[in-house]
Amino acid sequence: MAGVEPGPGVQGKDLSSLLRDPRAKVHDLIFAERNWHDYAAHGRAARSERFKYVRNDDHDRPLTPPADAVRSPTFVAMRRLRDEGKLTPDQRVCFVSPRPAEELYDVDTDPHELVNLAGGPRYARVLAEMRRELSEWGRETGDVLPEKLSPDEFDRETGDPLPNRVRPRPMKPTPKAEGVSKP
Repeated sequence: MAGVEPGPGVQGKDLSSLLRDPRAKVHDLIFAERNWHDYAAHGRAARSERFKYVRNDDHDRPLTPPADAVRSPTFVAMRRLRDEGKLTPDQRVCFVSPRPAEELYDVDTDPHELVNLAGGPRYARVLAEMRRELSEWGRETGDVLPEKLSPDEFDRETGDPLPNRVRPRPMKPTPKAEGVSKP
């Protein structure tokens, strides 16, 4: 729309057709990623119109929210209610470890994503297709699982900083961009 060709590192599709027709179809699938945010994390997702597939590469860890949320009065109350056995299984999801390595939801019939269909034979074909599409997206975008996840910088229960949290962070050397020269 701006008359500029995107550079080689730009991902995405032209969405201008949506400005003319909000019902226009631009994607068959959309992809999402969850990476480190105060805690070690690595998850990827693919979403079609009907299904959502989630691959939890960090499934051995709970789905802890960011440290500022962990320190909030709401999360403190959730921990207390968890300890008192007063949370439903759906309310305890952020405390569960290990989590499923894969999740599949039919968002038409389960919009709150409470029933994981990944283990059932009825959805094996959908699961395989979504898994394949997510893997292909990973290859196309160079998305790889790191050998080792970054260590947590905050306690997952209290949100308090851990001794390994260092500020300012040491700068890592960055590889020089190909074809770019400094003036």
